[in-house]
Amino acid sequence: MYCPINNIEEITFTKRKVLSFIDKIYDPLGFLGPIITNAKIIMQRICRSKISWDETLPPDLYDMWKTFAEGLISMPSFEIKRDLNFAEAETTDRLGFCDDSDVTYGCAIYCRVIEKDGSILTNLVCSKSRISAINEKLTIPRAELNSALLIVKVHKILSRFINIVYIFSDSWVVLSWLKLNPYKLNNYVANRVSKINELIQNFKWNYIESNQNPSDLISRGTTPKTLANSRLWWKGPEFLTQPHLSILMQSDIESLENIPEVKSYVATAKAEYLPVLTKFSNLQKLQRVIAYVLRFIHNTKNKREKLMRNLTAGELDNSLNMTIKLEQQKHFQEEIRALCKSEVIKTNLKYLQPFLDRYNILRVTGRLQNAKKINYSQKHPIILPKRSHVTNLIIQNEHEILMHAGQRHALASLSQKFWIISAIREIKKNIHKCLTCFKLKAKTTEQLMGSITC
Repeated sequence: MYCPINNIEEITFTKRKVLSFIDKIYDPLGFLGPIITNAKIIMQRICRSKISWDETLPPDLYDMWKTFAEGLISMPSFEIKRDLNFAEAETTDRLGFCDDSDVTYGCAIYCRVIEKDGSILTNLVCSKSRISAINEKLTIPRAELNSALLIVKVHKILSRFINIVYIFSDSWVVLSWLKLNPYKLNNYVANRVSKINELIQNFKWNYIESNQNPSDLISRGTTPKTLANSRLWWKGPEFLTQPHLSILMQSDIESLENIPEVKSYVATAKAEYLPVLTKFSNLQKLQRVIAYVLRFIHNTKNKREKLMRNLTAGELDNSLNMTIKLEQQKHFQEEIRALCKSEVIKTNLKYLQPFLDRYNILRVTGRLQNAKKINYSQKHPIILPKRSHVTNLIIQNEHEILMHAGQRHALASLSQKFWIISAIREIKKNIHKCLTCFKLKAKTTEQLMGSITC
């Protein structure tokens, strides 16, 4: 580590000089992460004081920074073992730890090597820390989730060299979030859980007590003297030296009511509905309009990954799913509310054993759920209400695709994906309104013949 200061008393510290000093600290692998965390915390407090770049630090911040700089100068020398000794290892385990504090969060990665003679060696591989934004007020679980996302990003970089097998967190809430479907969580949490699941798979998330978590040091910071003599930081918790890891695995989720950030489903007197859905007489036009609306929302939230080309098949499918979801919320409000609260459905729809899929679309459980050679929609068709404009558009579209076939043919085709309430009646009604079929089946006018003259 490089410390450019020899005599602190001769220096007048300003915001610019403090930042310059911090930038000169060279520690790419984060071995001195807990010390640098203190520097980051002090720098954030300086920024909050809103002093200019060349203005002398206030007395309280000056004393704080002076104490930190003196600690660096008087820091005892110590050696860092760089060889992880993989060549003579019988087995190796890679373990990651993450934690947060009020303003910072961080992670630390360790390697555990069991040699052929049975001896166990553990070493710190690297660490990383982040400081929360000045204006960002995060709850403790959200900050813990950010530390979990940070260790996943670090693993993504290190995966070319080592693979982490176990990840430890001292937050039961975060471990519960990682077991839930992101669609059940609020946006902030859902986005980060989805990102974690996208970056890593088949990882073993485990719980660890805070006093055994080495990443607690990097999230809170510590003095150079304390860090130099900290076995927890350099070697990890004591249980890593045992032949068999005594890992406390995450238990099952007891109740969603005890977990924060889970979406609450509340039934209002009148479900939200888009009147624009009734203004289209063609399903394809409706799909395209909704698809462009969803694309606009996506481009607004993701300005660096805008979608500008023609609509894709996936976007059209998503728009149809969104349209069906809105229509179901209008007609099956009571049933959806009961399913969200794990209550018994009291309407006639209960005989279909409905459930909500990951997109919160109402589907039939059916008797084909164990079938192997049919797709998901055939096993669990989407429930469509009767006397619905969207249902009518879907029937009309299928009728036209089938070249204006009869009601039995249309029913067989629609049943591959949808379960329409009173299907025969709805299909018959729509075919009866089809102008093309009316023209094709029209009878020619017959001329009335006069009496034959004898």
